[in-house]
Amino acid sequence: MTRRQPSRLSILKDPSRSNLAFARSAWKTQPLLMDYLDPRSPLRTRRLIQRRIYERTFSPHYARLRRGTRILDVGCGVGRFLLPLASWGCRVVGADFELGHLTAARKHLRRTGIRNPLLTRCRAERLPFKDGSFDAALAIETLSYTSSPSHALEEIQRVLRPKGLLFLSVETRIGGAFSDAHLSLEQIEPVLREGICHIPSSFYARYYHEAEILRLLRQSGFRILKTTPAHFILDGILDPLVTN
Repeated sequence: MTRRQPSRLSILKDPSRSNLAFARSAWKTQPLLMDYLDPRSPLRTRRLIQRRIYERTFSPHYARLRRGTRILDVGCGVGRFLLPLASWGCRVVGADFELGHLTAARKHLRRTGIRNPLLTRCRAERLPFKDGSFDAALAIETLSYTSSPSHALEEIQRVLRPKGLLFLSVETRIGGAFSDAHLSLEQIEPVLREGICHIPSSFYARYYHEAEILRLLRQSGFRILKTTPAHFILDGILDPLVTN
């Protein structure tokens, strides 16, 4: 029996194209994995646990979001964070470049009674909103999958009002490498070294050192209120150690 060779790793000039192609294919072949808010999805429980971890990590600022607060979720996916925020009475807008995500998010929001949810198909690097349109923004793992994290942060800064809040999370190099279900043991070392993972015909991800993401935030004009390491190993090479 021959030993299977690990997928080749490389760097893309436009990683979002690789992720878009991967997502479109996955929506056709694995719709219940993509729509993890569907009650039938095997990922639903762990994705909701992750959301709760984020909500606690973002406190006390997250808990201060109130009815009428204008919130933009950049890279909203299927609406994991939009749903509770909308139920609080916040004026939420979801932005994502993948049409399948937006279709699922619209379905879930309508089920909660929101007849005309505001969802926009766009790139994080080119947000179609006026300056100062939002009181707060979310970018949950979004910068790990964008073509230009610095441009995305500049755009988020632009559409936030003065002293607006950004709730941001990124994958760290160690956490991302060891919990990425797409990586083999042979692929972990170059990901830790470069912070870039691209598996051709699959997906692209960018993992960060803490100093790196803090530098990007400050260069984009953000003032850091709180940083917290909050990685949770629920996927990837170490998953059997946790689940067994």
